[in-house]
Amino acid sequence: MKDIMFLCGKICSGKTYFAKHHAPNHTYLSVSSIVKGIISSNKRSELQQTSDLDEQISNETIRFITQALITSDRVLIDGIRQLSIIVSVLKYFKTSIAIGDIKFKLVWLTVPQNILEERYNKQTDKKNDISFKQAIEKDYKLGLKKIENVILNFNMKYSSSIIHCHGLEPWCDVYELKGDYNE
Repeated sequence: MKDIMFLCGKICSGKTYFAKHHAPNHTYLSVSSIVKGIISSNKRSELQQTSDLDEQISNETIRFITQALITSDRVLIDGIRQLSIIVSVLKYFKTSIAIGDIKFKLVWLTVPQNILEERYNKQTDKKNDISFKQAIEKDYKLGLKKIENVILNFNMKYSSSIIHCHGLEPWCDVYELKGDYNE
């Protein structure tokens, strides 16, 4: 069985670190690399104004996963900010008979807000051209809050870790991981 993990969380929650250090056997894609390629920018303020690009981002993500599954049984996608992208990927692979059995995991990294802000403010690259508060607000406006709500509300409502994502097969395992995954 093949495994596709969507690793989600607020800015500076440790998604990339988690991917590299806790899932090293997964073929890795950061969605920001797709977005940067589409809009030819590295500035956070511009990267977060891409709600109209969800179809393009979905298509590129599907293309990446399809290629990755040729040589790997595990794929990790980090940084999706729109639920519509996750749903598009699930719909595509639901109808794809050539891929075989796939288990999807939807994971949310929960890190205290003060740690997120501290990490954000320590970054020295020029991509952070807006404040931490603005970055969080723009991510939520883009759609990250919907993803957060799907995962966190699910975990509060149900005792099982299985969620039927918007009526789609296959089933998704849903997890909230609390802690500091940069240590």
